[in-house]
Amino acid sequence: MKKVFFTVLIFLTSQNIFSQTISDCSICSHTVLKETQLNGKSLEELALLRNEISARKGYVFSTPKYAGYFANKDWYSPAQSNAEIELSVTENKNIEIIKKMEAVEKTKRDRALNDLKELKNALYFNDEIVINKYLSKLKKEIITAEGYNDLIDELKRGFNKIDLNDIHWNRDSGLYKITIDNGFSISRYEILFGYDTVKILMSAIYAHSEIFGNFWDGYSDYMSEEEFQLWFVFKLTENGIVFDHWGAAG
Repeated sequence: MKKVFFTVLIFLTSQNIFSQTISDCSICSHTVLKETQLNGKSLEELALLRNEISARKGYVFSTPKYAGYFANKDWYSPAQSNAEIELSVTENKNIEIIKKMEAVEKTKRDRALNDLKELKNALYFNDEIVINKYLSKLKKEIITAEGYNDLIDELKRGFNKIDLNDIHWNRDSGLYKITIDNGFSISRYEILFGYDTVKILMSAIYAHSEIFGNFWDGYSDYMSEEEFQLWFVFKLTENGIVFDHWGAAG
């Protein structure tokens, strides 16, 4: 009976281990990963895990971001030469598995960016067919045509401020943000990528200008009551972006 219990316990424990996503690659030298253990990892996180396999063997990185990242790990001990490093069959297998997941995430990101660029271009040229392709759900949600057109105009204004070719990617997020100070107030426009969503945010008039004077000196007519935020959220899928919801505050 004890033997059966012990066997069941080992089985359940191993199942639990393989069902959890990993936070590092400490098991990658002796355990072949399952794709489910990599679910939810961004392209950058997957690349870190893949490079960690070599780093744990002492690989010396020429890329500054990896060199600096692994140099701060207490387990990292650089080898005298990369030529002396040999990866096991299990380690090479895990590298291939991670690369496969990286390819999936890269395709998802590339499609999302292409879709966003197509939508931005359509907004600029008022291409209703393409706009409706991405925002038909929004159109159904807004009762009046005037209300819908106002939101489209705001989204167009936000896209015009955002450079989709200059997004910075770090770990599980991607960000491009710009603030504009016109001497009276400050506005902010940003696009924020998560693992499975992308949010376009506009904080039009959210703070006083750096050179803002006092209300009573007659220099500015800025009023905090004018502050507001507007955002649009899209889901990221393997087939591209899908509009999810919008919101406003202020």
